[in-house]
Amino acid sequence: EPTEEPTQPAVEPTQPSVEPTDPAVEPTQPAVEPTEPAVEPTEPNITTLVDFNSKWASMLPAGTPIPTPADEKVSRKENGPLGVYEGAGYHSKGIYRPVMHCMMRDYAPFCPVCTKRLNDIFDLYTK
Repeated sequence: EPTEEPTQPAVEPTQPSVEPTDPAVEPTQPAVEPTEPAVEPTEPNITTLVDFNSKWASMLPAGTPIPTPADEKVSRKENGPLGVYEGAGYHSKGIYRPVMHCMMRDYAPFCPVCTKRLNDIFDLYTK
């Protein structure tokens, strides 16, 4: 009588994540479209515009276009103006970030949205 050998479950290959909230999309990465229905991400520094008022809408200067056109003159060492730039959360379309460059994207200084969130968290533990 043959004996059954235990089978190993199939393991799907996964891509490692650099940081769980890293909204980076490098120009060399292929375009990735969001696969989930349009829902607002939980991360405070990315949006699908489904509930943008719960994100950084109140921080935007009056008259800021949504989406905000990218300005390629902005150095990768500076944030650039606050806006709603397409390309975030590992997607090139459909998800938006607050500035051209940020620590969470490409090691520029933290943007105003990330800075506010960090300060809010620090305040929970220090005040």
